[in-house]
Amino acid sequence: MQGDIRESVSQTEADGVRTKGGVALEFYYKRDSTVLPGSVAEVYRGGDELQFVYGGAGYTYVTLASIDVHGLVSVYRTEEESQTVSVAVKPGERQPFPFGVSLDNSPGSELFVLVYSATALTSESMINWMKNGFSKASGNLDSLSNSLPQPPSSGAKVKSLLVRKAKA
Repeated sequence: MQGDIRESVSQTEADGVRTKGGVALEFYYKRDSTVLPGSVAEVYRGGDELQFVYGGAGYTYVTLASIDVHGLVSVYRTEEESQTVSVAVKPGERQPFPFGVSLDNSPGSELFVLVYSATALTSESMINWMKNGFSKASGNLDSLSNSLPQPPSSGAKVKSLLVRKAKA
């Protein structure tokens, strides 16, 4: 993802309404050269770029992952992170992730999950956790988004966004 969406999101955040307290997960999307607030009611397409914004509410780490309708899990991380996939929470209110996500052309929805935790998580723990939940939800992302299992870290909290994509 190009840096310009992060800059646009940062400016939008600076001009917009701030929320306090609690954990938050929101996103913006870029299509062509336009950056707009994202909505789970919208339908997105391959090539759209998503920039997630989070509020940490006292947690030390956040970890972003997704799972598609085929059960394929993607765990996102910065290039600097090596053994863990968690991002250290910056103090303050809402923050954009240091990276963005470009949607691929695979058909169907994708469930993005953000785990807030006191300890950094590994890719393996996130993949196992999400695949276990997917299996228990019989491969239904709507069910999974409403009944995510206990996260792979004690005292962790989870937020999720189900992003619907247009068929290719």
